[in-house]
Amino acid sequence: GKFGREEIETIAPAIAELQSEGLNVTGPHSADAMFTPRARLGYDAALCMYHDQALIPSKALEFDEGVNVTLGLPIIRTSPDHGTAFDIAGKGIADPGAMIAALEGAVIRCGVWRYVVCRMAELFAVAYSQLREAFLRSRRKLVLDLIEVTNTRKDVEQPKRFG
Repeated sequence: GKFGREEIETIAPAIAELQSEGLNVTGPHSADAMFTPRARLGYDAALCMYHDQALIPSKALEFDEGVNVTLGLPIIRTSPDHGTAFDIAGKGIADPGAMIAALEGAVIRCGVWRYVVCRMAELFAVAYSQLREAFLRSRRKLVLDLIEVTNTRKDVEQPKRFG
């Protein structure tokens, strides 16, 4: 109660209500202790109240397969914990593990056959990487071709040089 009353007034009563309905839930727990190896043996899932409480330990523990799930939406939403990795997109070096795990998580929640989506995610990751590389190659080639055509055509006005 020294730094806020959310645990006392909101979280603990919600936990008690879920327990009264027969659910095996515990809490509230301290965020700095609930992700230790020993503590993780005692639960199947951790419900965290805000972004950094969950994603920092999740990324530290399961970077290549970590998934976050957003609850309370009218749709199923899962996402890789690590983000988009634009800096390595199209280079063929990205690990698709977290994307596959996110798709699996969504599929499990939908009750769809897991293997099919796993395989789709693997194929998607490979296809996306190949398409992105092809796009970048063709874009570079197009720019180089345009420069060559512009430089060799006499009827095209050459850019004025300043300086």
